[in-house]
Amino acid sequence: MRRFAPFIALFAFAHDQKGSASGLLVAVYFIILELAIVTAITLLFSSFSTPIFSAIFSFALFVIGTFAEDLRNFAALAHGAKWLATAVAYLVPNFAAFNIIGQAAHDQHVSGRLILFNTLYALTYAGFTTVAAIMIFERRNLK
Repeated sequence: MRRFAPFIALFAFAHDQKGSASGLLVAVYFIILELAIVTAITLLFSSFSTPIFSAIFSFALFVIGTFAEDLRNFAALAHGAKWLATAVAYLVPNFAAFNIIGQAAHDQHVSGRLILFNTLYALTYAGFTTVAAIMIFERRNLK
């Protein structure tokens, strides 16, 4: 219970206020969703790789996912391997969608639809990634 005390206090304060505290709470929630995706990706890489390579691959995918919107724009402009660039752009996680820190800092409203879609996206991506990690780990020979 002590772990959740700051979040409970922030939620209680955000419930009384109309301003930035509610936006801050949503921003923290989106960071937790990003953490769930990164954890699932790290679990996937650790199911078939060494710990150091798992950390490197996870960090690289986090950086690529942060620029997912730019990658999708590049895929739209690509001529030769447009299908490959588009596939990669949609396979990496879109961490840019979770970045609402600017909105929270400027006291802008975050729609409930965005919260719902980001929650569903994070749970779906983390779920499929975890299932893939389980399938890979089950085939591993640990003898």
